[in-house]
Amino acid sequence: MHHVFLIPGMFGFESLSQHDYFVHVRTALAERFAAAGVPLTTHHSPTMPTGSICSNAATVLAAVAGLPAEPGQRIHLLGHSAGGLVARMAASPSGRLPGDVDATFAAARGRLESVVTINSPHYGTPLAATFTTVSGTRLLYVLALLSAGKLSLASRFTAAAHIVMALGDLGRALGLEGRLCLAASPGLARRVADGELARTTAFLQGIGRDQGGIVQIMPEPACVFNAAAEDSPAIRYGCFATASPRPSLRRLMNGAGAEGRVLSRIAYGKTYYLTCRPARAYPYARPDATTTARLSAALGATTDDSSNDGIVPTHSMLWGDLIWCGPSDHHDVLGHFRDDEAPARHVDWLNSGAAMTRRRFGEAMDSLASYLMA
Repeated sequence: MHHVFLIPGMFGFESLSQHDYFVHVRTALAERFAAAGVPLTTHHSPTMPTGSICSNAATVLAAVAGLPAEPGQRIHLLGHSAGGLVARMAASPSGRLPGDVDATFAAARGRLESVVTINSPHYGTPLAATFTTVSGTRLLYVLALLSAGKLSLASRFTAAAHIVMALGDLGRALGLEGRLCLAASPGLARRVADGELARTTAFLQGIGRDQGGIVQIMPEPACVFNAAAEDSPAIRYGCFATASPRPSLRRLMNGAGAEGRVLSRIAYGKTYYLTCRPARAYPYARPDATTTARLSAALGATTDDSSNDGIVPTHSMLWGDLIWCGPSDHHDVLGHFRDDEAPARHVDWLNSGAAMTRRRFGEAMDSLASYLMA
C-alpha cells in the first residue's frame, strides 16, 4: 500500500469554499495507481497556511507517525511550493523540530521512501521579500481570501475596488494583525451567509498566528536551510521544474476581451518581474548538462536565473531527480489551468498564458505516478 502525504504551499489549504488545492493531483494519481493495480491512499497534511517550515514539518511527521504500520507500506511526502521545503525538513535526519522529545519523529522518518517537490523554492524566491512589509502582508491576506473563496474573476475585480473598510466588523472579529478589512463583494457575502465564515475565519487566523514561512523562503534564509537540512541517503528525492511566459503588452492585450482577465494578467506581470531578479550573493542550482538539455527541450528556450513560474525561479526548483519539466505557471502544474477541452474540469488560478493543456498535465501526472511506484 502506497501512502502519499500531500503538503500545500504558502496559503495552502485542503478545501475552502468548494475549492480543493490538490483535487486534480489526487484524482490523477488515483486513476493511474488503480490502472496499475497498485493500492493508494492520499492524506492531507494539516499545515498552517504561512507557518514556519519547522513547525509545519513537525505536523507532517506527527501525521506520518499516527499512520499504523503495515507490511509492504510505502510512504511518500509530496509538497507543492513551500510545502516541498516542509517535506525536506520533515525527512531530514538533521532536523530538530518542535515536539521532537522522543524517538517518535526519527521512527517516522525511517518509514519514508520518497520526497517529491513541485515548483518548490529550494534556493528561495525574491518574491518573498515583497511580502515581508506590512502592506505586502495585508495584500497577501486579501489575495488568499479571494483565491480561497473561489470568487469569479468579475467578483475579484469588484472586491479589489472595495478593499478599504468594507466588512470592517468582520475583520475585527477575526482578530487579524493589521486590522485586515475583508473585501466586500456579493460572492464573499454569499459564502459568509452560506456558512463558510467559520472555515474562512480559521484559515485567516492561521495566517495571523504564524507568518514565519514567508520570511523563510527568501534566498538568504534558504541558504541556511540547505546547509542545515541534510538529505537522508535512504530516501529518494525528486522534483518538478517549470517556467511560464515572460509578460508582454501583446499577451496583456490578448486577454482584453475576457472579463477580468486583464487584471489577472497585470498581477501576474508584477509577480513575474519581482521573481526574475535573482539575489546574486545567493545563487540557485546550477543544472548539469543533462538537466539543461531537458529544460531547454521542454520549454523551447534556454533557462537562466530569471526564468520562473510567476512565483518561484525555475533553477530554484531543482532538487534531486528531475521528474518532469515543461511550460506551466505555479498553479497550472497542480491542474489549476484554463481548460482546453469541454466540459471544463479545470479552472485557472493564475492567468499567465502558459497554455497548460490536459494532455500536458496528464504527462506530468504519468511521470509523477511512475516515480512513486518505481
